[in-house]
Amino acid sequence: GTAQGDSRATAAANKAMQVCLRGKAWRRALHVFETWMPRAMVQWDIQSINTALRACARAGDWQGAMSLYSRIDRMRLRRTPQTFTSLGQALIQGGEWQLALEKLHQVTANGLQHNEFTHAAILAAEGVGSWERALQYWHAIQGDKAGRHSRVLTRLLDALVQGGEDQRALRVFGDMISRPSAGVEIDAFLAALRACEAKGRWEAATKIQEEIHARYGGGRWKKLKELGASSVIIESLATSLATGGEWKKALEVLQRNPRPMNSKRYNISVACSTSSEDWESALALLWEWGQQSRQQQRRSLARHMQQTDTFFRKHVHAKEMPIIRLHVPDTVPEELRASKTPVRFDGQQFVQAPRGRLLRSAARRTEQMRKKMMTGDDGDDDSNSSSLDY
Repeated sequence: GTAQGDSRATAAANKAMQVCLRGKAWRRALHVFETWMPRAMVQWDIQSINTALRACARAGDWQGAMSLYSRIDRMRLRRTPQTFTSLGQALIQGGEWQLALEKLHQVTANGLQHNEFTHAAILAAEGVGSWERALQYWHAIQGDKAGRHSRVLTRLLDALVQGGEDQRALRVFGDMISRPSAGVEIDAFLAALRACEAKGRWEAATKIQEEIHARYGGGRWKKLKELGASSVIIESLATSLATGGEWKKALEVLQRNPRPMNSKRYNISVACSTSSEDWESALALLWEWGQQSRQQQRRSLARHMQQTDTFFRKHVHAKEMPIIRLHVPDTVPEELRASKTPVRFDGQQFVQAPRGRLLRSAARRTEQMRKKMMTGDDGDDDSNSSSLDY
């Protein structure tokens, strides 16, 4: 029935928002939530709110996150642990770590149980304020199974490194991997490698890499390569070697594990070339780095314009698009409102035109505005640009 259809539409919209977030397009995710769902009369559920809170966290918009959080009671929705985790992340990104702690500690007051995500969010907030409090909280939750999760350990190590306690972080990590039942995953190993980078503890980084190979050999190492973790491991080890003065070994590590050059690999290579007083190689690497960055920017711009053009070509026909009429104001005459032909305001009055014409007109005006922005031409050569262009 209608309820089942509404739930399917909500689930589809939530999925679209999650896909946008995975593609680092948080603006599009918020556009789906704030614009598309209300226009399409799709109801929000708690999953919609949670995903929008995650988008606010990516944007660092803690006020927007608090505004969304305040709607939950008015909509009579039940909060979930993910609600508090996403809200806490948004508040931390916005610099409001004390407010984040206040909200995250309300999990049990709402009849919910902490999980590894809420524990990790609390540790991230505590780490901003004081590494001692983060370590104290971590010890306090070791009796909880969720508190012993590898994700929680990773956040603790990051909090200790952020507080300048990289040696203490390595001691905690070494104690945890010595326990057979600890269940330390690759994210904690990467956090330990980050702790080695700051002060060039390359001996500890080498031992951690050997432990990773021992635990993730064979097919598991292939899986790490697919996830990109193997490159992070190599780059962290090379950084520790370069920082510790072992620039020859750092270059050997990079040469034994060839990968496409990125910003971190360029930084390591330039630092090693500078340490060896090989100025010609350092300058050549800097020039190559600049060339690659400019090429990436050009490819990104071309890809964005191609996606925009593909969208307009795909949606230029009216019969394949659903008609959404919520944007039509109450001031539109009744005969236009009852018609199936799309209605548009041209600046003076409401008019009708086939959807294909309206979309082609919008595409042309968008292309004209893009060309003006790229050429820097502020002149108004087209005096009729604000009117309907059929």
